[in-house]
Amino acid sequence: LGTRFPAVQAAIDYARSKGCLTFGATGNTNENLNLVFDFPTSLDNIVGVSATNEAGVRAGFSNYNGGSDIYAPGEQVLGTTYTGYARADGTSFACPTAVGVAALMFARNPRATPAEVEAAIYLTAKPIDNLNRYGLI
Repeated sequence: LGTRFPAVQAAIDYARSKGCLTFGATGNTNENLNLVFDFPTSLDNIVGVSATNEAGVRAGFSNYNGGSDIYAPGEQVLGTTYTGYARADGTSFACPTAVGVAALMFARNPRATPAEVEAAIYLTAKPIDNLNRYGLI
């Protein structure tokens, strides 16, 4: 699929060759990504992150299938605002949680490769449905 965006795919592949593990939010339109192209999660070497709700199941807004590799909490996530704190929903809130898990794995094992950390995330994900590849991080 990277052939649709060769310059972007080349940049992602270059980052991967330098030790980066790249993540992307799958989107918030409740779409089956097997039927539409999702940028960037349909590209190679991107970990696609969809959102779960507070019950630990796919959030109703979260895109699924296709580029959706893992889930992370993405509903009613507490974050900072200009004036304090607020709760918000979205795969853009789920994605940093997944990135944080990867960062902790790299911190624990600095010699780990992106492929090793990615595999560990996938192997330890908890399957919750058949709408993404691996399950909840």
